[in-house]
Amino acid sequence: MSRASLQAWLLADRFFLSAFKNLEVEAVRAQFPHLNVFCSEFDFAPNWSYLLFCASILAPSDIPASEETALRIAQSALLDDRCLAHERDAALVVLDALSNRMAIDLAQRRGRVTGGVEARLGLAQRMDWLRRSLENGLELAGGTILHANKFQRRFWTAAQRASWLSVSAPTSAGKSFILAQWLAEALRSGKVRRVVYLAPTRALVQQVENDLRRILAEAELLDVEISSVPFRGVAGKTEREILVFTQERLHYYLQTFSPGGIDGLIVDEAHKIGDSHRGILLQDVIEQIAKANPQATVLFTAPLVDNPELMLADAPDGTVAEPLRSDDATVSQNLLFLEPDQENPNCWRMTLRRGEANRLLGYFETPHRLTTPESKLARLAVLADTGEGGILVYADGAAQAEGIAGAIANLLPEIPENLRVRALDELCKDTIHKDYRLREVLRKGVAFHYGNMPLLLRTEIESLFRDGHVRYMVCTSTLVEGVNLPCRSIIVRAPKKGWGIDMPPADFWNLAGRAGRWGKEFQGNVICIDTQDINAWGETLPNRRSRYRVERTADRLLNDETRLIEYLDAGAPSDKAKKSQDLEAAVSYLTAIRRRHGTLMDAPWAGRISGAALARIDEALGSALDPFDLPNEWVGRHAGISPFAMHRMLTALQNLKQPIDDFLPLEPEEEDAANQYGRIFQLMGHHMTTAFGQGKRCQALGILTTNWMLGHPIKRIIAARIDWNRRKGISQRTATTIRRTLEDVEQIARFQAPRYLACYSDLARHVLELAGRKDKIEAIPDLTLSLEFGVRGPVQLALMALGLSRSSTLAIASTVSSHLAPEQIRQLQTEPSTVMVALQRLKPDEMNLPELVRDEIVRLQVIFALKQS
Repeated sequence: MSRASLQAWLLADRFFLSAFKNLEVEAVRAQFPHLNVFCSEFDFAPNWSYLLFCASILAPSDIPASEETALRIAQSALLDDRCLAHERDAALVVLDALSNRMAIDLAQRRGRVTGGVEARLGLAQRMDWLRRSLENGLELAGGTILHANKFQRRFWTAAQRASWLSVSAPTSAGKSFILAQWLAEALRSGKVRRVVYLAPTRALVQQVENDLRRILAEAELLDVEISSVPFRGVAGKTEREILVFTQERLHYYLQTFSPGGIDGLIVDEAHKIGDSHRGILLQDVIEQIAKANPQATVLFTAPLVDNPELMLADAPDGTVAEPLRSDDATVSQNLLFLEPDQENPNCWRMTLRRGEANRLLGYFETPHRLTTPESKLARLAVLADTGEGGILVYADGAAQAEGIAGAIANLLPEIPENLRVRALDELCKDTIHKDYRLREVLRKGVAFHYGNMPLLLRTEIESLFRDGHVRYMVCTSTLVEGVNLPCRSIIVRAPKKGWGIDMPPADFWNLAGRAGRWGKEFQGNVICIDTQDINAWGETLPNRRSRYRVERTADRLLNDETRLIEYLDAGAPSDKAKKSQDLEAAVSYLTAIRRRHGTLMDAPWAGRISGAALARIDEALGSALDPFDLPNEWVGRHAGISPFAMHRMLTALQNLKQPIDDFLPLEPEEEDAANQYGRIFQLMGHHMTTAFGQGKRCQALGILTTNWMLGHPIKRIIAARIDWNRRKGISQRTATTIRRTLEDVEQIARFQAPRYLACYSDLARHVLELAGRKDKIEAIPDLTLSLEFGVRGPVQLALMALGLSRSSTLAIASTVSSHLAPEQIRQLQTEPSTVMVALQRLKPDEMNLPELVRDEIVRLQVIFALKQS
């Protein structure tokens, strides 16, 4: 009998399946100290000799079910105190056969086994152990050996031969780690020199930047510059560099500087190419880099995509392109359902879900009936605590996250005095507001986390959670976008993504992948609440982890052209553009393609689109847009804004009844800047976009945007909003004002305002040029970076380019400026290293700064000291 046949027979054997199912239930149930256990058929003492023997047969396999079963047996043996020492050694051998050295290291760190297992093995097993070490070992520069799992080994081999590589693997497979190691080796060898690392959101940019700094420092690649600020001072003056951008920042960079020097591109969370308007922009920037440098190395990574080859369709002719799929299991993951008992609603039954089968584990008792989603999530999160924290609770939005965190905190005692928690509390008070709700829950070991929070605050919350100082974390969809927050359990109830939109299965399993991260936990729990409520869950209720197919947003619209043509025929109205941002982005993108190639029929991707559909769209575009006299560079420069909106706005500016001077962008320092931006937002609201609202809303955003560009601290911006609400008679709770102000900073000042004001400024310059007013043209400022980063002047921008958060930058910018001569400040955009010297002169411990700000500055000083040495 072949090994594959033996494995298939074993997985179907009734005696083995019964023993394994009992083991699985026992292993999962043992995690929850508050779980009341029914007297059931599942109570048993495992026969470890038999089960580990079966695991040794199943481990050497490429079949996911075989690997997952072997992994479960081995990890359960290590966690069972009844398991004997030699049986635990056998479990380590099974883990090694699964190429899972990280789990072995975890077992040793937690004292489940003693080190030196090789010496305790028999000769044959020791030889096998050595052979696997050689097979799975990746030799890095300097002779360092990296023990990889099977997926990582396959990735390493594929990355050596392919120029375009598209990778799909589970969240816990170790993609980010091996990708960073590959990048370090590629930079060392000279395979790449200037690399763009595309992160899906701004919330993830800083985490990627910090992780890369750490890994490159460990690899002693201290001369590689890393930055997330797209300005020429960073790009172009160094031999080797990594630029960590979102697609919006990359687009700005490509429009401002030549893309020809980029010889490496990494697209993290590449399945986002199907994510509405941002997916279209992602496709656009990838195409621009591929066209500018056909020899560039391009890597895509995504979780559980069924068709990773989709990303390779646009690879230049002659490129070696390769997809890589992996389903290798590195951590056991439990899908658990919690439902109220029909006869006793204070009793919540927990079951282990395996496909269509439910296995009863036990029940939790609540002191009273839970009636709201928030109360259910809070109470059951506390009951489902394994005793070691690490609980993530998913909330549908920032307001709900704060509410659930408060409800959890009400169920818990205060934690002992903690210096790190106290430092975070101090930061909240000094940089947000004394009544920020995070301060209320931190003293109970609880926190909330959403993308609109200031970077330094969010980063420290993540750090406290990883280190166990915060036991419960309530998160929003930021977690789906790739923020690396490993946990023991994640608790969800009919999760939504956006306003009332059911979370797609792909995003659910991406979220679930945070439970039980490799090397951190042996198993993870995905706990779904109220699974009996069909009205809440609808068709989103998960049964098993499965792969999903990705489709480009642009391809989806092109292949089903009806929506797009109807939108064109209606003149692309701005109110519809707000609801269907993919349509506006598609019109912008297709117009740029059409003007570049003359017709959509000659686009490089035309072959994968229905010819008839493409012809109808091409004709509709031509009929609608050819009469518009818009320069080609506008269409490409302002991706995502439709030519219809540009034409409407241009016509309005040409027909103003008031002087155009009252509607020109100003430097934020000018006296009437806030009112002027309020008027501009109001004008754009009538003709270009509904993003800024109308009336008082535009006035409030004019003030906020101006203060943000001036570099005012968030605390001051929030205070200004509270004061403005009071003066306008707007009644709003302080917590709501804080939350909405943070949202406006992120979504308006940092996202919508840079896009639309850049386009508006080009339109205004055109009107002024026709009127012969060149003096006013030169006075219109380029505010893109000031809006994106919320700072003014080259010193602040250079500090952020080095990796400092905005909070720390604002705290020390004036002191750093005092150490620089005027000529040095003028040269910062081309010689940013000058600011490093001034930064090194600071003595943070002697400055009146929040502790976390001091810590961030000191960390950066250490990095630069290492570089100089």
